[in-house]
Amino acid sequence: EIGLFIHAPGCGYQGPLTPEFSWFSGYQWKIAVCGGGRMHLGWLFVADANHFNGLILNRLVSIISQ
Repeated sequence: EIGLFIHAPGCGYQGPLTPEFSWFSGYQWKIAVCGGGRMHLGWLFVADANHFNGLILNRLVSIISQ
């Protein structure tokens, strides 16, 4: 399952944006990875000034601050 997120703290991104095989018309994408471990978490989608992350839900970890 994929979740869509505007903010994705802790994500890093790899590679150039590409329009090829985009799931969303008009959007380019690049790989989203864990900022610490570099595990593939999903994709960043970008169109003009709009962007969002499509992240693989079972790869996300919730961090609770005390």
